[in-house]
Amino acid sequence: MKSMSLKSENILRFWGALDLFFILIMLYRDIESGLIPYYSYIVNSINTIDSYGNNLPIAFFLSTIILQLSIISSAVLLLLNHRWAKILCYSQIPFRLFLVVPSIPFILELGSKVFNNNAYVAVILLLLSEIVKFISLYRKL
Repeated sequence: MKSMSLKSENILRFWGALDLFFILIMLYRDIESGLIPYYSYIVNSINTIDSYGNNLPIAFFLSTIILQLSIISSAVLLLLNHRWAKILCYSQIPFRLFLVVPSIPFILELGSKVFNNNAYVAVILLLLSEIVKFISLYRKL
């Protein structure tokens, strides 16, 4: 097995820390709003699905749950420098783009403040965050 350089390990840990930061942000926002993390989301999603009466909310709900679980997993795998981290991170890209969940959690909020909620800038920042992550993982693993 090829040994990983300290720089490569730091890149993995950086992305793992950002995934962990995202999870903590989501937990904090739910708790601050008086919600039970994940449970409240599931209950609200079921109510939404019932009120719509079609399958579109189900697809959105399942995509969100899959992404949330994979972000938790990738945070752990990246922080532990596990060999499967790269594959998991790459598989997240379509979900992150579809659900607008950048790999750099604060980038959209920063962009909205600096660029006055410009949707084009938000899309560019989202794409840039995923491209940077993809390239940095591709080069380092």
